[in-house]
Amino acid sequence: MKRLRGTKLDPFGRNEIRRTERELIVEYREIVELILAGLANGRIRVEQLPAAIALADLPDMVRGYESIKMANVTRYREEVARQRAALGI
Repeated sequence: MKRLRGTKLDPFGRNEIRRTERELIVEYREIVELILAGLANGRIRVEQLPAAIALADLPDMVRGYESIKMANVTRYREEVARQRAALGI
């Protein structure tokens, strides 16, 4: 059954938590790309590097099961928005 995980045949792949987990992967990749682009084009300055690293570390706050995880996702998304605004990306 482990081979079905992440495929269209995954019986649990359609529930809210699994869909959210897949969305979070896409969101994280976008954040990393924004950080890298910001560093490359000079939008993120050297003194802002610790804030950029903190932004990249935020997914670690998404832990727990069911309702706890979903509450952490809400907190995570709010913090991402706040830190992106602070970095200007």
